[in-house]
Amino acid sequence: MNYIELLRDTARKAGNCACLGIDPNFGALPEGLDVRQFFLELFEAMDKAGLKVAAIKPNIGYFSKLDRPLEGDFSGSKALADIVKALPARPFILDAKRGDIATSSANYAFEAFRCWGADCVTVSLTWEMTASARLQVQSETEPPTRASTSSTAQATPAARTFRTR
Repeated sequence: MNYIELLRDTARKAGNCACLGIDPNFGALPEGLDVRQFFLELFEAMDKAGLKVAAIKPNIGYFSKLDRPLEGDFSGSKALADIVKALPARPFILDAKRGDIATSSANYAFEAFRCWGADCVTVSLTWEMTASARLQVQSETEPPTRASTSSTAQATPAARTFRTR
């Protein structure tokens, strides 16, 4: 099933085309709150209430900022991984856009699809990807990748490169 078919199928099953964005402001949450537990309980409460969404889109930046790799602390990435495993809906759209040069953007796309198993990814198309960067993403990412453009980005040949499935 390609991405568009997956999205149509989940929208039909959910009875809507709502996408739940997960952009937690950790500073506004109570001190000591277990982020993973919070979202697991939220998904459980949504299920009990019959609230369904067609897609879920966590923003990787909110979770990555909790990591302290030099100290061996990957609590943000671990929280995101637990949330992804417990997602009540597919597709899983990883909001991973970062404004950077084409080759760096290709690596971010690789991370989103290969490392996180995203069904779709948001990208910043500030710079048009070079042909070599497009080939890098296509050759290193299995299955072929696809993306949605952010609301401020123009659809370019680079964006279409990711929509190969």
